[in-house]
Amino acid sequence: MNIEAIARANAPERPEEAAPSLADFHAFRIHGCFSVKRRSSSLNCVLQGLNARGLFLKTSIRPEIGDEIDAVFEQIGRLQGSTEEITDEGVFVSMPPALMKGLLDQVIWLQTSETQRRHLRIHPREPQTSIKLNGTHTAHPATLVNFSLSGASLKSDASVQLGDKVTFHNFTEGKVVWVAEGGCFGVEFQRPFRPTEFSWSTKL
Repeated sequence: MNIEAIARANAPERPEEAAPSLADFHAFRIHGCFSVKRRSSSLNCVLQGLNARGLFLKTSIRPEIGDEIDAVFEQIGRLQGSTEEITDEGVFVSMPPALMKGLLDQVIWLQTSETQRRHLRIHPREPQTSIKLNGTHTAHPATLVNFSLSGASLKSDASVQLGDKVTFHNFTEGKVVWVAEGGCFGVEFQRPFRPTEFSWSTKL
């Protein structure tokens, strides 16, 4: 037996990487629904936790490893990823780390905030937009600070007053419900977004 064979024989066995456990996630419960790309039906699920790598879902029907998941939750919109692990506790869906960081921060904020708002607000991927005020045709550049199913916070050099009617670049309409210094103001949408219309890539 050569030296390499002896070394391999005496080397300690490497423990298998442990499957994700709910204890490894920031735990909470948000009800929603999900679908698998290769199936047409939508099924109920519970988002039980988040960490820096993805979501932990409880589902009545388990997807298969590698399945692409499209999940929708009323408070946080649409989330998409792929099934990485299946355990007795649920299903782990991996997602891009950059996306998870912002989502985790937002969910923790929602849980700990003393003054919880009507819906969870998130930071858009593409914050630049334009607005028209009170039915005029002049488009004013604006920056989306954050937004939710029911409204948005913006910053713009436009002269904005309480009660002004706002039309966004994508024709979403709303009214100004608060104004602060520095060109910041809040808009309540005339028609709130449905969860299926709402995601991190939503444009206004």
